[in-house]
Amino acid sequence: MNAEQKEELQDVTMGLQRHVNLLKDPNKVKRRRAIVHIRRVLDELIEKVDDEENENAKVGRKMVVKKLFYETLSHNIVEAIQDESEKPREISVGIVADVVPFLDLGEEKDGNTLYTHILTKIHDQIAKFPTKEPSEEVRLAMLNLTITMSKEAPGLILDELDHLSSIASACCRDQFPEVKIAVKSLIACVGSRVLVPGVMDATKAEQVAEQLAKSLVPNLKHQRFKVRAATLRGLSQIVESRGKVEQWLREALPQVAKLTLDRSGSVRLLMVQTVHIWLKNLKFENRDWPKFLLILLAGVSDSDLACNEAARKLMEDLGRSKFDMCVDDKTGKNDSKDGIKQQQNTQSVSEGSRRLCLECLGELVKPSILQLSSWVNEDRVQAAGNLHCLVVLAREGMVDYLEVILQAMVKHVKDIEDVIYPKLCATLTQIGALPIESWLEIVFKALKTTAEGGHSTWLLILTNLLKGAEKEEIKKSVKGLAKVLSKKAICLSDDMPTRFFARSAISCILGAFEVESLDKEAPQVPVSTIFWALIQLHSKVESRQEFEGVEAVVRELNAKSQQVSESKKQSQSQEDMAIYSTEFMHVFSKIVGKTQDAIKKIDWSRETEESRLITTLLKRSAHVIHHHLHVVIPLMISACNDVENAPAVRMSILSLLLQLVEQSDSAAAKDSEKYTSDLIEGVILPNMVWRNGDTAETIRLTAIRILDQLLRKATQSDRKMISGLCYRRLETLETCLDDSDVRIRLKMASVFGYILGSQDGQFDELSLKKLYPKLIDRLDDSDDRVRISMARTLLTLVKFSFPPMEEFDHNGQAFRYIVKHTLIHLDDSNEKVGRAMFVFLQNIKSYNTEVFIELVQRARTRHTTPERCDALLKAVEMKSGMDTSSGASPEAKIS
Repeated sequence: MNAEQKEELQDVTMGLQRHVNLLKDPNKVKRRRAIVHIRRVLDELIEKVDDEENENAKVGRKMVVKKLFYETLSHNIVEAIQDESEKPREISVGIVADVVPFLDLGEEKDGNTLYTHILTKIHDQIAKFPTKEPSEEVRLAMLNLTITMSKEAPGLILDELDHLSSIASACCRDQFPEVKIAVKSLIACVGSRVLVPGVMDATKAEQVAEQLAKSLVPNLKHQRFKVRAATLRGLSQIVESRGKVEQWLREALPQVAKLTLDRSGSVRLLMVQTVHIWLKNLKFENRDWPKFLLILLAGVSDSDLACNEAARKLMEDLGRSKFDMCVDDKTGKNDSKDGIKQQQNTQSVSEGSRRLCLECLGELVKPSILQLSSWVNEDRVQAAGNLHCLVVLAREGMVDYLEVILQAMVKHVKDIEDVIYPKLCATLTQIGALPIESWLEIVFKALKTTAEGGHSTWLLILTNLLKGAEKEEIKKSVKGLAKVLSKKAICLSDDMPTRFFARSAISCILGAFEVESLDKEAPQVPVSTIFWALIQLHSKVESRQEFEGVEAVVRELNAKSQQVSESKKQSQSQEDMAIYSTEFMHVFSKIVGKTQDAIKKIDWSRETEESRLITTLLKRSAHVIHHHLHVVIPLMISACNDVENAPAVRMSILSLLLQLVEQSDSAAAKDSEKYTSDLIEGVILPNMVWRNGDTAETIRLTAIRILDQLLRKATQSDRKMISGLCYRRLETLETCLDDSDVRIRLKMASVFGYILGSQDGQFDELSLKKLYPKLIDRLDDSDDRVRISMARTLLTLVKFSFPPMEEFDHNGQAFRYIVKHTLIHLDDSNEKVGRAMFVFLQNIKSYNTEVFIELVQRARTRHTTPERCDALLKAVEMKSGMDTSSGASPEAKIS
């Protein structure tokens, strides 16, 4: 210092002496004023230091501040740190913080004493419980002062380690977030200076490290991400200072690992970077390495792109480093640019990660599987991601763990709404890329031993595995796959998901083959077995959506199993359904059996598995069934000839038969002609017998529709044969005339029209006398369509079935009955009904003219509009020349 500076120091000292003494005054106002004045004077001195340009002068001014503080201010200012009032405490801490850079604490002989004095005061103020310092800002200022002093005098840290560690621990527990954030700097100072090996007693160092770490760990759960990030950095500083994994770190690892699920992407990224540094630089025991690697793996599976990319690069870097180290150990070389390094660099970017995961795969897989069962969704999502990454990175090593993994999948892929479902499916697809024999036997064994209702999960697993499998691998195992998937326990399951995933698995199998290539590439492909499985699935269809799904797979199988030439001019539908024709007999024999008497042994009295399969096969093969009528017709007769047989079965068979007879395909009609009599006697007529109930009514209607179609399409000779068969069961047909279903009555009018028109007078007199009143009764039907249709039927009856009047109705009773009841409806309010009656009467007038004229003339007087009666009388007159006027004598009318 020069003379001027010394004089300045003396003046300032004398000027501040009174204020320094006032720092001990009981009056808090005087103490505050005094310390404010001291702060102002020191600020002026420090400002002069900053403004000084001459280096020598600057050093002198620093010396002024230094001597002033050491000789005059230090004791009282430090004591003020524990002042009763907040303001003096705050200002005193600020003063000390401002002058610390000028004090040379580590070099001055009084620096150690001052450093200890200040730390003691701070320790007593904030490091004891309960904390004396109520102000959060003052506590933060005291902590920052401690950090500043530790940085200025690192050599003194070891001597005051107890105080420093206590202060750091207390600040970790502080409720003020800013204090929790700032304490990481103090821990960094302490850790880098005294916790490194060789500086102090190893046991003592480990105890201090554990104390600090245990104080930090609870802050990893703090709600503010800045606190969590700062805590992780502080913890990392302790770990890096120690240079190895100690027991306290093993105990804290679960809490540290939770940061991989942190809601802040920056914290997760910091976690990945921190663990990478640890893995690269620390000394690990074999048991610890996988636990830390699993944290890094969680970063690779992170949904955040930045975290994901960083974790991949860091993991690759770590793997390459470790791999090179292993190679050097074996080869005895230390040059990282040797031939092995060059070979590694030519491999894929994930080679280092792959080798890293393979080295401790078992220790990585098992925790991930256990974590899938966590109650917390975030944990489960992370576990699913880890498992997926392991399968991708260490695929070839997963073979030994496939059974454990697949068994774990069974528990967690049951719910498609589960958050981890998509990731687990993606993992299964990756596993599918492994050699198929490594996982197929596990799945087969599970499907065989699983009870009914539990197949769906394993079929879902199989479907996803097949999606990832190589096509050539699937082709090698296609026979075994088809055999297992065609099991009745699977295809005939009452569990809809089981059937859904069964057909999905079959679709995946077919996807391994090119169009129209099954037979060319693999002659042993069991197309019949797969088709059998699909027919079983069809028999259990419960919805339109499910039906379309199964049918889509059938079409795919058909497309890939048929060699269709363009020269064959077939319609698309015929071409698509070719497989039903080629595989019909195989499936039929699978259901019924191969012996001739097998059909007779089927129990049709109730709806059984066999009956459902048979009806399904017949329905789906309806377009080609005419090729197999030699086995189908006996089966139909066996199922429908007894009204006690299951209604559902009979309904299905009759529906199919109706579809068959309605086909416009002449080939189908021609093939079925020779079976017509068998069908009528064995299928149609037995099911026209009246029985109570809506189902029985539907069965009758279907049988009558079939009979109507047969009569409509038959030739004259065949129609006569059919009519003869119906004539034997005339009573059955007559009961249908009174059915409650208008559709049945309407169809019966048509059926009787064909029968009566084909008999050509072959009805015996007794049958006719029983029949015509029942037909006439239908003229009173509630439905006008039935009345109109029955008028045409009655016309056929009179014209073609009635014998001559002299032989059958010599007294005119029958004809009188018919005309009388018809005339009632001639004046019907429905014009169409009246017209139908007029046409009918006009065409039968010649059968018994006398009776006809008499009845018409009587009816004329009762009708509201007699025009139709007049027209009928005129028609008779024109044809016979008789005078039908009401004034003519009876004798003239008769003549």
